[in-house]
Amino acid sequence: MLASAWKLASETLNKFATSGVTDVNIKTKLKVDAGLRNQYLALWDIVNTLVDLSQNRFSILATTTRAQSFISSYGLLIYETHSSLRKVFQTKSYGRH
Repeated sequence: MLASAWKLASETLNKFATSGVTDVNIKTKLKVDAGLRNQYLALWDIVNTLVDLSQNRFSILATTTRAQSFISSYGLLIYETHSSLRKVFQTKSYGRH
């Protein structure tokens, strides 16, 4: 289920990129295009939910396993992924580098 949701998020970001959404024009497009705005808000909710679920899964893993080095590495990975996603959505960068 999580993989499907991440795939949906990825496909939505790719759709935004192929439709011409850039860092420069995203604010204007969101103001004038209600459909794009609804997709963006839905994507925002999906990603926030996915991050919360991943953090909950990690907390369960952290309390039930003995491999502390694995837990530390996995926790850092989740933290870095969460931070990166927040930056992507805050700067409204949709996969264009």
